[in-house]
Amino acid sequence: MALVEKIQLTDDFSVYANPAAKLEVEFIHKEIFIDKCYDVAPFPDDSFIVDAGGNIGMFTLYMKRKYPQSTILAFEPAPATFSTFQRNMELHNVSGVQAHQCGLGREDASLALTFYPQMPGNSTLYAEDKTNQMKSVDQNHPIAKLMQETHEVQVDVKRLSDFLGEVPNLKRVNLLKVDVEGAEMDVLRGLDDEHWDLIDNVVVELCDSKGDFATAKTLLESKGFAVAVERPDWAPPDLKMYMLIAKRN
Repeated sequence: MALVEKIQLTDDFSVYANPAAKLEVEFIHKEIFIDKCYDVAPFPDDSFIVDAGGNIGMFTLYMKRKYPQSTILAFEPAPATFSTFQRNMELHNVSGVQAHQCGLGREDASLALTFYPQMPGNSTLYAEDKTNQMKSVDQNHPIAKLMQETHEVQVDVKRLSDFLGEVPNLKRVNLLKVDVEGAEMDVLRGLDDEHWDLIDNVVVELCDSKGDFATAKTLLESKGFAVAVERPDWAPPDLKMYMLIAKRN
């Protein structure tokens, strides 16, 4: 298991992470805490939020800071990353978070996850797609070098509706955040209609390497959402990276 150390991100905020992944950690912190990419709507103080692709917990920590009374259902399949997620919840004395060591998909399965120790947020069930994405990145770029170390780990994948169905008296899902490195459509297809009807907002980050952009947008619209599309300002011109921000009509 990779070494984990505390990384100081601001005067009053630090997280545990693999120090070799510091570049990625700083990037995610900027994206969520500074650029506020998930501030897509005002949410109730007692929101119910789903974090699909929990990574080391940055999104969950941000939402718990902003909405301390919220309940967050988080999913992270990579064992080392899940362990770090839990350490960060303990570090910040967070309650109201139910974390599960599994990925989300359209059906229960055991699948091979390609894990990048120095870029754990890029770990993927779709390694070929990730390889194709990296073709748009200069191979001398620091990110390309950090992506060179990989290994495979077998992980469990389960349906999101199977978890939502076990939540007592679930009235609304105020936000479903999906950042799962190529498995976005799998996550969305693991939702039954009864749970789609409860969801108010969905934010999906995806790379359109296999036509998933149009498919995801059409699916969200068919479920009653108005979908706005943003291009992250950090994405190279030839990298088809998008944020789909879906709000219930």
